[in-house]
Amino acid sequence: IGLSLQQADAIREYEARRAQSDGKPGEAAKLDIESHGLGGDFVPAAVEAAPVEAGRPLLPLGQFRDTFIIAIDDDGIAALAYCDNLVELIIYHATTKLTDAQVARLFAGRNLRLLDRVFLSGSLADDVTAATLASLGTLRHLDYLRLSNNACVTDEPLPRIATIGRDDRPLSFLAVGGCRNFGVAGLHSIARFTQLTALFLTNCTQLQDVDFVVIGEKMSQLRVLHVGNTRIAATGFRAIVDGCPRLSKLDIGWCDQLTDADIALIAQCSEMVKLRCDKTAISVATL
Repeated sequence: IGLSLQQADAIREYEARRAQSDGKPGEAAKLDIESHGLGGDFVPAAVEAAPVEAGRPLLPLGQFRDTFIIAIDDDGIAALAYCDNLVELIIYHATTKLTDAQVARLFAGRNLRLLDRVFLSGSLADDVTAATLASLGTLRHLDYLRLSNNACVTDEPLPRIATIGRDDRPLSFLAVGGCRNFGVAGLHSIARFTQLTALFLTNCTQLQDVDFVVIGEKMSQLRVLHVGNTRIAATGFRAIVDGCPRLSKLDIGWCDQLTDADIALIAQCSEMVKLRCDKTAISVATL
């Protein structure tokens, strides 16, 4: 099928791992494309090389990590959709962004139903619609979702992601940092994720201090919160510290409106183990 030696070696490694697991679906553990320096073109090649069952390629992948996809075309998207046992998908800052049709192909169908970790940071085209993004809510096992640095992430799809198919395993990690079209309405929608324990809002400079109050009012279960380089100040910060007593990790770096008096409130967070506050007006003496 015209594979390069590098691709053939990668497939042989995958098949060896599969053989070690007795060929049981989901136990091949990992097909690591990153270590072979391959791009999205490897995915359809792997499908072509796989055995066929009931007219479909059989890819019992437990975990598929491709941190360095530079570009992936329609054939690559179609191939990924065959990976029924996929549990983790990473497409990180792709130079060719995923289109609305490609995102719909991945998440709006009946495939990829076992995904529990999805990384799409900086990889979505600006015209991906709210309806298509909302299809992420149909992933009933989804536990970890990174949508950071995507302009298409707006307030509209977040309520549907929060409510569709979330009975089985509620989302525990959400990152929407750097999503410039996400606003206070979206933050109120996120507050409906009642089992969320980690929230990343880094670089959401469109949010005002008072907007952060809802975190303290509705998200008492939070353990990890990143609000670095935002406009959070005394009002929002006090609400968070008062309302989220279980916080253990907090990032407020580059938040220049916070003062020593604000930071002194952290003393009431008895489980705090990590505080990032570089590039702020906070004194060393207070820390």
